[in-house]
Amino acid sequence: MGKGEVRKKQIQYYSYCIGALLFLVFGKLIGNNGIVYLAIAMETMSLCMVLLGDGVADAYSKMLRIRRKRGQYFDALIVTRRIRVIQCVLAILFSVLIFVMADSIAIKLFQMPKAALVIRILTPVLFLRMIGTLLIGYFQSFGAYSVIGIIYILRQILFWLLGSALCKNRMTYGEKVAGLLKNSDYVGMYGAIGLAIAIVITEVIVL
Repeated sequence: MGKGEVRKKQIQYYSYCIGALLFLVFGKLIGNNGIVYLAIAMETMSLCMVLLGDGVADAYSKMLRIRRKRGQYFDALIVTRRIRVIQCVLAILFSVLIFVMADSIAIKLFQMPKAALVIRILTPVLFLRMIGTLLIGYFQSFGAYSVIGIIYILRQILFWLLGSALCKNRMTYGEKVAGLLKNSDYVGMYGAIGLAIAIVITEVIVL
């Protein structure tokens, strides 16, 4: 493992730590129910990403690097296109499947009906993350680890800024809904919705 790759792993680790801290901060803001709804949606997406291929970026970058070293530039181009098409199609299929099954996942699996909408809002993340993973693999193959590090840190900064604004905005609306329906759970649910929207927008920007 080269210095660049070690540095990338370190930045990735630090970004995960920042993400965990942000999760705790937003958890206090939206309450226990709200953070549970968001956690259910995020864990569902994480499981799907593992099934789609957790090590796609590393495998993709190694394959491109080996092909270029051997001078197989045309083969590398063909394989690159095939991998992109296959992974993107799979990501779209998983997104549609999770969108359709959101109620079943939230109600039957977790017994949290209000998490269904949060899951549906997060489904585009599967496709966006897959594109991002392929781009990371492409940059890795050229040794551009600094670009990858910037992406990891930028993702957390944007999530913090967008999450803070959208979460408060949605919670204000949630308080009105909760008042009308006499159910305080809607405050946390709309807070989770705001954070879910922030995650989707963040993924679009970092592409």
